[in-house]
Amino acid sequence: MRAPAPDLSPTEIASAAGHALNNVLAYLYAASSYLDDGDVDAARARTAIEDACHGARSLSAALSLLGMTRDNVADVPAFGHVIDATTLDRALEAIGETLAVAGGAPDFERGAYATTLDGDTIGAVLLCGATALRRSAGVSCVLRLGLTTVPAAEPGASRLAIRLWATLPSGEAPPRRTSHGPCELALSHVAPILPTLDAALFQDGDGAIELAIDLRIQADMSETAGAPR
Repeated sequence: MRAPAPDLSPTEIASAAGHALNNVLAYLYAASSYLDDGDVDAARARTAIEDACHGARSLSAALSLLGMTRDNVADVPAFGHVIDATTLDRALEAIGETLAVAGGAPDFERGAYATTLDGDTIGAVLLCGATALRRSAGVSCVLRLGLTTVPAAEPGASRLAIRLWATLPSGEAPPRRTSHGPCELALSHVAPILPTLDAALFQDGDGAIELAIDLRIQADMSETAGAPR
């Protein structure tokens, strides 16, 4: 994820999206060839279709984030959404990959919390983060996930940190490659907007990507929804 770039040009976004869409089409054409009547290879066709679907989901997530602006999120009610274990699982499933879980968020087993950031946007950020990590570290890398909740000074408040990072199968740090695909552009674009939604996006020097989300206990929702941040 490069430094925030609020001046992303339509040409840059269109070029990255067009390249990503061409990759999706290449997988679909490959699947079609594997299903040719003269030489059916269902297993390879299925793999190609899965790759196409993953590419399409990543592009869709990136475009949804690139469509966000400070103006169109300014009226989102503060802490008007609910996040619980089910919502979090659904957001993580959006990544569409197997993750090596290095830590859990046990607080979510005991109930739900109010957030300003909605579950779909959480899923889109995580999917773009996982895609960017894999593009940087290589297809053989292992994607790892860490979840922590930390109490905040305000009563009933805490912060959820969802951390994604990559290692080689050996456990060593992978090489880092720069890329300007749709997901990288989307993360760069949305990073300065997320604080408006009581969230933040960070990238460490080792390449790890962390989404931090402010939480309130669900009982506070009726009192805080629509309140100024």
